[in-house]
Amino acid sequence: MAAKSVKCWHLWLLLLLSVRASVAKNSRRSMNDDVLRPYTHGHGPAHSHRYVRDCQGILYGNTTHESWASSNDRGQPVAESRLFVTDVKDVGGVSRWVYGHMTVVHDPLQTVSVVEPGGPGGCKMNHQVSVEETAEAAGCLYAQNAGFFNTKSGVCLGNVVSNGRLVQDSRGLQNAQFGIRKDGTLVFGYLSQEEV
Repeated sequence: MAAKSVKCWHLWLLLLLSVRASVAKNSRRSMNDDVLRPYTHGHGPAHSHRYVRDCQGILYGNTTHESWASSNDRGQPVAESRLFVTDVKDVGGVSRWVYGHMTVVHDPLQTVSVVEPGGPGGCKMNHQVSVEETAEAAGCLYAQNAGFFNTKSGVCLGNVVSNGRLVQDSRGLQNAQFGIRKDGTLVFGYLSQEEV
């Protein structure tokens, strides 16, 4: 029993040191993992917006997205970020530790924006720059890579709205989206072209 508790104690110490080592340098850095790869078999869904909408249960109505009221707390801090470690099992039951960040933004309508790669005009010029470079140029406190792009050509994929301006639309090609409406509600899911 004593040997088992010593092993457990050593495991926790090792885990703590690993987390501390990964945070020690600069927890805001993405360790060069901020280049998202496109879908394996191409961009876009296998089914049309109508097909997805028509498969919805009557209980949920005929909508393919959700809207939620956002926080409008204008107090300080503007956002809070936390690191987490969780155990994730794949379909075969194989377990691995996954590290992540969770950031809560308190007034997203006033403080969150989608920024094109490298700044305004980045999608049009097919810029490929890191999240860190884009965030620094825009003066961001927090940044996350959330946009899809072709890793060979740099072309932005999907609908892109930056600072209330439609940069490009996907011409009806649907993909999961996130947005903030002018009234501050958060939108998640598949939007029709008219709703963009």
